[in-house]
Amino acid sequence: MKTDTDFRQNIIIISLIAVLAACVYNAVQINNLEERAELKVKGAREFAGKLAAQKLYLEAAAHIEKYLGDNLVAPAEVESTLIYLADLYFEHIGNYERAMAFYLKALFMFPATKYKNDIERRVIECKDRLGRRLEAANDLDAINAAEKAVQQNKTAAAPSTVENSVVVARIGETSITMADYLSELDSLFAESQVDISKPENRARLLKEVIVRKVLGKIARSKRLDSDSQISRQLNLAREKLMIDKLLNEEVFSKTEVDEMSMKLYYDAHKNEMRTPDKYKFEFIGLADKTEAVAISSGGDANKFSSYASRQTQFAPLDEISAAVEADLSAITGEISASRPGEIVKAPAVKPDGTFVVLKLSNFIKGDILPYESVKQAVKNALTAQKRENDLQNYIMKNFAELNVVVYDDVFKRESGAGK
Repeated sequence: MKTDTDFRQNIIIISLIAVLAACVYNAVQINNLEERAELKVKGAREFAGKLAAQKLYLEAAAHIEKYLGDNLVAPAEVESTLIYLADLYFEHIGNYERAMAFYLKALFMFPATKYKNDIERRVIECKDRLGRRLEAANDLDAINAAEKAVQQNKTAAAPSTVENSVVVARIGETSITMADYLSELDSLFAESQVDISKPENRARLLKEVIVRKVLGKIARSKRLDSDSQISRQLNLAREKLMIDKLLNEEVFSKTEVDEMSMKLYYDAHKNEMRTPDKYKFEFIGLADKTEAVAISSGGDANKFSSYASRQTQFAPLDEISAAVEADLSAITGEISASRPGEIVKAPAVKPDGTFVVLKLSNFIKGDILPYESVKQAVKNALTAQKRENDLQNYIMKNFAELNVVVYDDVFKRESGAGK
């Protein structure tokens, strides 16, 4: 009896050992299969990379598609493999339908992918290159609207009114509200300087807003918003705006000009603050440049008198320029050096190419302007001067704090300035 019991126990033990051995064997075999599969996957990616490096993009894409179709790609690698395959079709092969198909497959299989935004924009590019421009533009607007909504949820929304939410135009499915129009009105007005009190001008500006929106939609559909040159220009513009804001807050807003400084400035410069000087001329018109230059530069009074001359009224130079129909601004130095009775040492040129020779008859220097009449101009000039000084001091202070060092010798050598 005992022998039968021992025999049965031995049979059970042997069976358990056999089952355990089989499990261990199967586990080892499965592990070996997984390792071989992983090696195949890595080998597939490496081989595809080598094909792409040799610009055999179609062969690389076919190779990867086969491994994806045979489920030989590790689950952790499927997402990146799909995107790599789509990029091959988009960037190198130019098959935008296949590219879009694999981008969409990546989104379908991995809806929470961290590359979602980039993939969606690539899908839009595919549509644009397939001629589905309006669809691409509308999809892009939807993405931008979603991003804007997320941003608005993070910040307090600006108050809106019924008037500002009224739709005044549409571009496809995109609405242009009164708020959109008003937000762009300032820049449009600054560019055009039109009278916006007139209804026809406001309507024209609305059309300009719509044109901007349409062209912007097309530009974004072509991904020009990510163009490297535009990005650099935007960065430069952003930096300039930041610098302007910094200087306004840190320097210019603190610049003050007191009354005493203004009066001292006036006393030092009051001879420059006068009513316009007035002149009276006798003049002749000549077509021959050689003759005109000879009479004026030589001060030939006899030759001057041989021509029929005319007289101007006492007036500032700008009014005399209009009277003699010639630009006198180019010869103000010669006019200032002339004394009454002398011929001005250079002729003035008329728009038709002829010349005017002037003889100064009389001159009245302008009166010094009283302080109160030029007070604002003095303040503006002194403020500009003081701001420049404050700016230089601010820059030098920060140069010192940030330990700025300029290697002039190196720069001159490298830039060729010292050559």
